Amino acid sequence: MSDYPEFDPTNENIINREVIEPEATPDIRSLARRVALQVLYQLDSAQHPIEEVLRYYLIVDDFSGKIIEIDPEIAAMISGTVRQLDLDNPIAQRIHHYHQVFDATTGLARDTQNDAALRVYRLIKYLEAEPHILRLSHGVVASRERLDVILQTYAPEFPINQVAIVDRNVLRLALYEIGIEAQTPTSVAIDEAVNLAQLFGAEGSPRFVNGVLGNIFMHLDEVRLMLQADDLAQ
Repeated sequence: MSDYPEFDPTNENIINREVIEPEATPDIRSLARRVALQVLYQLDSAQHPIEEVLRYYLIVDDFSGKIIEIDPEIAAMISGTVRQLDLDNPIAQRIHHYHQVFDATTGLARDTQNDAALRVYRLIKYLEAEPHILRLSHGVVASRERLDVILQTYAPEFPINQVAIVDRNVLRLALYEIGIEAQTPTSVAIDEAVNLAQLFGAEGSPRFVNGVLGNIFMHLDEVRLMLQADDLAQ
């Protein structure tokens, strides 16, 4: 009898490619994990280059530094590209409206019931999350092979290439945080991974993810030594 919960590794739950909008008061790192998971899913399922996938999900273009693929007026306001506009200019009027409902100094919406305020607030939070999205996405991709070795070691009943794409990337993301970066408290990383599995995975995904990471937690010192030894060998 296996210690792991029942789980069908062939059940491919399809993830939405559209970026999930955070709640009115999102945690930046939680938002970053959500988006990073979507990036990793696309890389795993479509085999596109990472920079191509990241450009689909990120707001700031790495090459030009400009904010892209959002409301042009908001982009102009935040990018500082608007210089002198006539007061009766429609863009100037909308920017004035955004400034009325959003306090850029505190980073808080003055009126959280106002749609414009919420849009700007969410955009600011997304921009704050982008460095974490980049760090997690690149980190997992660079470490994927050795992460998979660890996962296969501590979940031998399920060949990693047969586990649902969502679940194996949730596991990779959590293992990268607790095993390589080791900056996030382990309990937080595991809770976040279970939440991601609930959001994006199949019915049995949260229990499966929790079971595998719980087993890794029981051997965390050994796991970190294995990953560090792999670092030294490279």
